[in-house]
Amino acid sequence: QHESCGKCTPCREGTYWMRQIMARLEAGRGLPGDVEKLEDIASNISGRSFCALGDASAVPVLSGIKRFRSEFEAGCTTPASQLFPYAASAIVESAR
Repeated sequence: QHESCGKCTPCREGTYWMRQIMARLEAGRGLPGDVEKLEDIASNISGRSFCALGDASAVPVLSGIKRFRSEFEAGCTTPASQLFPYAASAIVESAR
């Protein structure tokens, strides 16, 4: 959102709202309909911005919702740190 130059409305407004919704979902404080709203906002940005930033911000969100919708919906009640404990997702073992 902070990378938007502000020239086109879909990117300027859409990235702001996507950031707000994603922060709520990450904190486990999502509202009913947030996932659908996020999907709608991202769909309205994709292909409608002057530069590649719009697509670069929308496509990962759309892909994430398409492939991991249940995880996004779980963000309405459970913080991401509980859904995906950081210690359990470490791919590198600590040196012994």
